[in-house]
Amino acid sequence: MRKTRKPSTGMENVCRELRLIFDLLVKNRQNTPEIQVITRKLDKVKVVR
Repeated sequence: MRKTRKPSTGMENVCRELRLIFDLLVKNRQNTPEIQVITRKLDKVKVVR
C-alpha cells in the first residue's frame, strides 16, 4: 500500500463495505485468525486515509 498517494473515494468505499462485512462475520462467531489479520489490514488502510 503506497502512502504517498491518496486512495480514490471508490477504494475508500470498498474498504468501508469490507469492514462492515467483516464486522458481521465477527458478530456471527466466524472469527478465524485469517479474518482478524484482514480486519487489522483494513484498519491500517483506514488510518492511512
